[in-house]
Amino acid sequence: MRHLGILLGRVSLRLISTPDCVVHYTEGRSAWKSGVLGFLSRLSGIGLTLGVTIALMTSAPWWWPSSIPDTIAINTTAAFVAVALVTGLLSTGGFLYLRRRVKRSLEIKGQLHELAHYLRDHETRMFKKAELKNIDREEVVLASFCEHMDRICEYTREYFKSLTRDSTISCAIRVAVEVDGDDGGQRYVYKTLGRSHGLSQDRQYTTEDIPANRGIPRFLHDHDCKGILQYNDIEAAAKIGAFQLTGNEEKYPDEIVTMMVGPTNGWDGKRQSMLGLLYVTSRSERVFSRKHVDCVRFLADTIAESLAFTVQSLKNGGAIRTIRRCQ
Repeated sequence: MRHLGILLGRVSLRLISTPDCVVHYTEGRSAWKSGVLGFLSRLSGIGLTLGVTIALMTSAPWWWPSSIPDTIAINTTAAFVAVALVTGLLSTGGFLYLRRRVKRSLEIKGQLHELAHYLRDHETRMFKKAELKNIDREEVVLASFCEHMDRICEYTREYFKSLTRDSTISCAIRVAVEVDGDDGGQRYVYKTLGRSHGLSQDRQYTTEDIPANRGIPRFLHDHDCKGILQYNDIEAAAKIGAFQLTGNEEKYPDEIVTMMVGPTNGWDGKRQSMLGLLYVTSRSERVFSRKHVDCVRFLADTIAESLAFTVQSLKNGGAIRTIRRCQ
């Protein structure tokens, strides 16, 4: 038994210390089954727990030293006090935990409402700017659009900070843009148009576009633009082609240690396509897990709906021409 315990310990340590560099999730509803607590929460785990409890209550366990009697006289008053103390501590701890969970749940719901409220109000203000008649109308609208992306990133950052209790959370949004290719034709790249606090503002001067056929865009396109990517080791992911390293990764190596990336899929005017990418990053390790997958999916879909509606409306009205989605 001792050797079996050592072996299991080594296996567990190996699994913790060498996680997959990138994991592709399609949904996160079964995340509650993960880990030891997940196993104990299943019917099989509950049955095992009850079985062990009954076995220990009916007779002395096999590991009980034979030199110690099976029954030991215990002072009734001391036992009552001990049980009452343990019960009180467990009840107090349970109520404090419940209080914390309820407060966090209400805080998260409030932040989601603030994001939806902002999306509605800012779109209205941007459409008013699109009605300008001067020659700089497109530049004004594009500047407002980029500001819009920054604010969305801030709301997303605050939401995930409350969700994960990690103060190093940051967020960025890339949007598919059509640019001139070297051969004189058109090609599609994903350009960073939104960035939250927590990431260096100097990134905007050294940022690089990601071609649609490289890194994350290519990986998601190969998987029908579905699911969420969780990156635990960016450099290892780059070696297998699941991530495109840029100058910002070299210049700011400590700003993104782990992250989750989701596609913002929406109507591009002709068909459903990947309009952009939502990045949720952290400077800490092992922050994200499968239980955060559906949160990223929800925000990515919400942002995609606003992105598709806003850009298509502005293009149809002639306010902008340069922002186009990747087919």
